[in-house]
Amino acid sequence: MEKCKAAAELKGKARASAAAAPATGSAAPAAAGPGGRVPGYNVVYVGNVDFEATAEDLTQLFTKAGARPSQVRMHKDKKTGK
Repeated sequence: MEKCKAAAELKGKARASAAAAPATGSAAPAAAGPGGRVPGYNVVYVGNVDFEATAEDLTQLFTKAGARPSQVRMHKDKKTGK
């Protein structure tokens, strides 16, 4: 539990220092491309998904959250096929 608190505190400090740093132009974040996508961030891994969930279920979930996935791939366990 203490590790989680320490990590969260460090993350907060990093965000605060990044927000306080002057903008130089060279370290500007990448602009969003077509469809609001940021180049270089095109894959999301989602773990602990129910075995009964389908690709359509995940697509609907992300769409409700404001993301529009162009593709959803469901990985299956080699032994069980789930």
